[in-house]
Amino acid sequence: MPELAELRLTADYINECSQGKGPMIHYIKIEKNPAHKGTHCITPESPKDYFSLSAESRGKELILYIKEGNKTTPLRMSMGMSGHFKLTNTGQESKHAHLKFYRKDGTTLSFVVNGKPVKRGVRIVDQILQLKQMNLNIMY
Repeated sequence: MPELAELRLTADYINECSQGKGPMIHYIKIEKNPAHKGTHCITPESPKDYFSLSAESRGKELILYIKEGNKTTPLRMSMGMSGHFKLTNTGQESKHAHLKFYRKDGTTLSFVVNGKPVKRGVRIVDQILQLKQMNLNIMY
């Protein structure tokens, strides 16, 4: 199970991907990978219009807030042993992506669960550094 600090880093990563320093990022669709387990889980219905995403860590769970207009829907998640979020270009998502949030700019924020446990804190810090580098490349 992830530790509290790791969940906080994950929430920070999601917020950085979703809000960053520039204009608000718009998401257009939510998709659960049908090949993965979890048929008992409720997959949020994709909002009809653009929506925004934010996250907060609460103890051992992560809460994603899906905001469409004035309506905010919380989505509570357990990260599992090796779950993490990753921002990729649409179409290049990991085959282990369980939940995908498609963005208007042609990228996807995916919840990925690999089969073996890894050091989550190191991976999240690396992803934040990559995201900042990616933002610099886009700006110039």
